[in-house]
Amino acid sequence: MITLKARHHLRHGLLGNAECYVYESDAGSVAVAIVYGRIVPEEEILVRIQSACLYGAVMLATDCDCRAQLNQSMRDIREAGCGVIIHLDQEGRGAGLITKAMAYELHDRNGLDTVEAYQHLNVQLDSRNYDIAIHILKELNIERVHLITNNPLKIAALEEAHLAVTRMRQPIAATDANIDYLRVKAEKLGHWLDLPSIPSVDQSGRTIRATVVGAAVMDHILRMPHNPTLGSPRQAVNYIRQPGGRGLNQAVAFSRLGGLSALLTSRGADSDALIISEALVAESVKTWFIDTSEIRSPQTIVLRPRDNQPTYIGWLTSEHRALPAQRLSRWSAEIRESDVVIFTTEPSPKTFDTMLSLLPERTLTILHAAPVVEGRQVSTNLLERIDVVIGSVTELHAIYGDTDESERTTDIIKSLTDLCGLTVIVTDLKAPVRTVVGFNQELQDPVIVESPAVRMPERSVPVVGNRDVFTAAFAMESVVRKHRQDEAGEKLGWQGSECFFGRQQNVLDVLLEAVVAEAWVVKSGSDGYLVFPRKRELAKWAHQPPRVVDPREVDSVLHIAPSSDARAIELRNEQ
Repeated sequence: MITLKARHHLRHGLLGNAECYVYESDAGSVAVAIVYGRIVPEEEILVRIQSACLYGAVMLATDCDCRAQLNQSMRDIREAGCGVIIHLDQEGRGAGLITKAMAYELHDRNGLDTVEAYQHLNVQLDSRNYDIAIHILKELNIERVHLITNNPLKIAALEEAHLAVTRMRQPIAATDANIDYLRVKAEKLGHWLDLPSIPSVDQSGRTIRATVVGAAVMDHILRMPHNPTLGSPRQAVNYIRQPGGRGLNQAVAFSRLGGLSALLTSRGADSDALIISEALVAESVKTWFIDTSEIRSPQTIVLRPRDNQPTYIGWLTSEHRALPAQRLSRWSAEIRESDVVIFTTEPSPKTFDTMLSLLPERTLTILHAAPVVEGRQVSTNLLERIDVVIGSVTELHAIYGDTDESERTTDIIKSLTDLCGLTVIVTDLKAPVRTVVGFNQELQDPVIVESPAVRMPERSVPVVGNRDVFTAAFAMESVVRKHRQDEAGEKLGWQGSECFFGRQQNVLDVLLEAVVAEAWVVKSGSDGYLVFPRKRELAKWAHQPPRVVDPREVDSVLHIAPSSDARAIELRNEQ
């Protein structure tokens, strides 16, 4: 039995005005019920039964989801207009605070998960009892319960007490810190958790692994009716916040293509860091976060006019750009297992250098040029150790250090291909006719592919852009096709005379597949998307297939005026 010991008004940060009931059982246990709104006995009442979690609630630990569950339950109850939170003093699933702390110690020392630690301590996995909660519900004249839970044991306990119970699914707040804990709850404790799936494998049964080195930021997106001239006021018509950043976008795109991706990035210690982590975990992206002394996560302001290209106003501190070598070594073994590493120009050159020193020759390395606002010259020494550079004409000038574009684009491309041994992919994916051009010193002619013709969306695509998807698709398709050739006995490298990209058909096949994924993003518009189609599915949604363009049109494709003395591109094997 239970006794009501106190009742008082509560001014709550999430619920607002509520009533607080404090009960004590005959055995001396204490439970608290927070009642929001007016309870009507014959109606179904929204209820959350929450066990105590000192680590999550007071210490703000992030390796469980207890605090997130409680906060979300209170938001749901406030939205419903009525509901009850019952807080039970049952720390550690009933095992107590000391046992819970000892389990944490076993996790740190021996790598045991929650279940293994409790078994090692010879403790019952879940010894919680819900009798007090049942008595409280009956004291409050609640007989029909809409229970917020993912735990089948709670529903069973209430049903055994002859309460009418329906379930409201508890949303999952999965982050990099608690995803393993949640998987244990689902697999070993039977909780109903809709967790992100493990990425699939390619047709050969092999998982394609990618590491993306770049920024994960919080985007502040301001939508505007137009992009006014200098001196005119800017009036935003809508404002949203969402996780973004070149590195985050490409890691998400690679995962959606079916690969196993990891993002190596820095982060702050604020609430935005948790939001960014939740977004990445939901997308099945492995997160390798390097904490900095900067409390605030990096931010970007994005001005999106209706008809013109968005303007990015971003900032990364020097500490957010630098990923120290001693911190990177924590993941060195996993980094070496990567099939492809994608760099953006957001990290520092020292980070590039450290990462490249860890990679074997078999790993494909790609540098994706970031927007011009992030433009920073990349040293020749680093470029020589990269296999592929992907970017627009303007971005190629920026990483080359030619910010005013005084040098000819063709000279820059030739320097990158001939002097640095790079494969260069020039993208023009913001134009009405979207094109990509592939260059390599072993190719007789550049390879030009026009993206499929699709209906252009009226609004911008959320979360991941078409250029990010193109880069991810290019990386995955390159690795898949090279694996097939290697298994067939052709041992091709990523550079040199026996270069995978030195064969015209290889470049063509990869570009054709990559532009299909890119075009799907353009077609999907603001409706979003979950996966990207392959080329064989193209006829279902494209107006026209991708088109292979005559290499002699390279000048017009790149918007380069022909030189007076020769063709714009100097080809190695000119006929």
